[in-house]
Amino acid sequence: MWRAMMLGHVIRIEAEAIVCLRQDEAIFVLTTEIAAVVVQVIENAASEF
Repeated sequence: MWRAMMLGHVIRIEAEAIVCLRQDEAIFVLTTEIAAVVVQVIENAASEF
């Protein structure tokens, strides 16, 4: 029983790490996309003047 509880605990810790990693990757992708949009807006604004 104790081993099963410890295994469950380790699996939970690993699963949380994977979820955090995926969230960080998603945030990175969104940040990259936002930066690309900002650059495009600046380029468009500069070409209007």
